Formats: sequence, structure tokens, C-alpha cells
Amino acid sequence: MGFLKGSLGIKRYFIENQDVFSKNRDTVVEKLLRYQFRSIESAAVEEAVGWVSPFRSYDPALKVEDTFLDSNLFLAMRIDKKTVSRLLLESKVHQFLDSGSSLTTGKQELKKLKEDIHQELLTKALPEPRIIEGVIDLPHSTLYLNTASHRSSGLFLSLFEKTFDILPVHIDPTAFAYLTLKEDSKLQALANAEESCFHDI
Repeated sequence: MGFLKGSLGIKRYFIENQDVFSKNRDTVVEKLLRYQFRSIESAAVEEAVGWVSPFRSYDPALKVEDTFLDSNLFLAMRIDKKTVSRLLLESKVHQFLDSGSSLTTGKQELKKLKEDIHQELLTKALPEPRIIEGVIDLPHSTLYLNTASHRSSGLFLSLFEKTFDILPVHIDPTAFAYLTLKEDSKLQALANAEESCFHDI
């Protein structure tokens, strides 16, 4: 996973109440399993989101030893998305109409035909999977999310909230400085800092 090797694009969140993580670790895994990833490979579904093993993204089965590492909680959310090409859909619709198999004339009938063919093509389409990783630093109540995408982070936080009944709070640089320094004098010194520019002569 990216936190152990590869590149990172980190977003930082604060978890105000982490009681659920400080109790039984099996309970945490049970909560994750309620929203584990379910395949849509043979289904007429456009998108599926769920938890998978952080170290085996193909495996929706989660274990304590995969999820907890020292004082960190590792999470991996898998997003599978199917798309149907508009050109392919229109070609299939025209092919069906030209074959004489349908006497579709009205707008509603044509709309229904397109929906039916779209569903059929979705069933045959292969999903494109992505993995969004997160690590909770339990001693510091901090979630590190490895994505630069606003939509992906939104999906992750939504699934996180459904799973644990907790919505992490985004930490911007100002909030991070406050949480890190924790002293008014140091914060004031940081606020008074001015930009410096150095020139080679």
C-alpha cells in the first residue's frame, strides 16, 4: 500500500471521539465487515464502494492482523466503477431499431429501450477498481487519507461515518499548527513570522 511504499498525496483529519477504536479490536473489524466491498462484476450496477484488506485489495475479508499495526489502524476502501460508452450505446440502439425487432415510436418507448440496453451493457462491462488508503494514528487521533481527489475523499469519509458513526474533521494548516504547538506564545510567534527572500549574488 502507498503508506508503506509508493507516492502519497495526504489529507489530514482529526477524530474527535475515538472510543470505538480504543476498545475491542475485533469489534472494529466487525464494523468494517458490515460495509465490506461486494463485487459488481456481473451486475448492472455502475459503482460499488466498500472496505477491503489493506494489503490484499482483492480480498473483502478483513482480519485484525491486517487492520491494526502497532498503534495504527490501516484502512482501504475499494471503488469499482463501470461505464458504458455513449457511442456503443447509441450503436446498439440503432442496430436494434434497424433490425425491425422493435416498433418503438414514442419518446417514452425509446427511453425505455435505451435504459434496457444500457443495463445489459453494464452487466457485460468490466469494472475499473481503485483503492483509497487511510491510516489512523491512534495516539494522536489523526486520520491520514492518501488521495488528492475531492470526490474520493468524500466517499471515504461518508463510508467512514456510516461504519463508525464518526465524521473526521479536516485539519487545515492553521488548525494543524494549533494542535501541534499547543502554546499561545509559539502560535503568536508563528503568526508574526514574515516571508523571507534570499538572492544569490
